[in-house]
Amino acid sequence: MQSFLVCNLIAIYRIILTAIVTASLLPIIFFLRLLNFKTGKIKCFYMRVVCRVIGIKLIVHGELSKLRPLLIASNHLSYIDVLAYGSLAPIEFVSKKEVSGWPFIGILAKLADTVFIDRSRSKSLESRKKMDHKLNERNILLFFPEATSNDGTNILPFKSSLFDVVKTNTTATITLQPSVIAFTRINNLPIGNGWKSLFSWYGEIGFTQHLWRFLKLGCTTVEISLLEPIKDGQSMNRKLLKELTEKSVKNGMSDVLSGRKKLN
Repeated sequence: MQSFLVCNLIAIYRIILTAIVTASLLPIIFFLRLLNFKTGKIKCFYMRVVCRVIGIKLIVHGELSKLRPLLIASNHLSYIDVLAYGSLAPIEFVSKKEVSGWPFIGILAKLADTVFIDRSRSKSLESRKKMDHKLNERNILLFFPEATSNDGTNILPFKSSLFDVVKTNTTATITLQPSVIAFTRINNLPIGNGWKSLFSWYGEIGFTQHLWRFLKLGCTTVEISLLEPIKDGQSMNRKLLKELTEKSVKNGMSDVLSGRKKLN
């Protein structure tokens, strides 16, 4: 009973603190945007603070490529991905258009300057143009080629459509960097496969239900492995780019989950 009460108090404390941080920083960010000021650094600061408040310990392997524009392809576990990646650098995201209307997640996505796209085949050209616009500004753009989230035990087959932007963009030379994100430990103990649903948000699990369960947990270790960029990506078709990136992410995930990536 005491443990149950403590867990619920932890969740309430985290919600209140996150609300205070959000209410303090979001108006500043949106005001600066109205004045056309860059808000990348303050967004990173916000993401880092929220990660700390909700108990995320972030460990990063590798480095972001210094080449710009940069397109990152990552596996997808949950809404936590945006917070974790967003705390590293002024990264912008690609997401399906429906996300913009979701409670909290929609706000988080808009804060991260997400490119909302229509995934229907008839709108694929329009989606690539939106990505092109961001990349032509020499930004860092991240997308999830699995096109959905999963429990993190396996990498789902990648969709090839958005890889086209690497080859078809004639304004800039785009660097494509694969990346892996994984939930690996809870209170410094390894997370078994049976516990994955407490961390990853997928399937029919409701957002509110999942968030409440997650906030009651202790310190969650999230590992990001930034892998070697794909060389000569612009000379390849989207199918080959997809295959090489998917293979790189699968190998990277295996390294992280097996512990071959040394914890800092």
